[in-house]
Amino acid sequence: MRERCRVGRDIAYEHLAGINQLEFGAKPRGGPYVFFALKGEDDAMAACSKILHEARVGLAPGHLFGGVARRFMRMCVLRDPGQIAAASVRIAEALR
Repeated sequence: MRERCRVGRDIAYEHLAGINQLEFGAKPRGGPYVFFALKGEDDAMAACSKILHEARVGLAPGHLFGGVARRFMRMCVLRDPGQIAAASVRIAEALR
């Protein structure tokens, strides 16, 4: 599972980390999620909705992790690598 999370995380970062509209914290060393925020959007629920409608990718708002994570969305990377790549590409294309 650790290897699958690492592969998924690396795929997501490969496609998304260079997108100017996205803000990332430190690259996670483990875990099944990648966290990022949409710059200029203080409410992750609104950002998740925007990405859902424009990229057809479902993300979860980070507010469940407390107020400090309110701006951040989480993407599960414990999935098939092809699905993660396709979702990441769709997000990148929608934000460009």
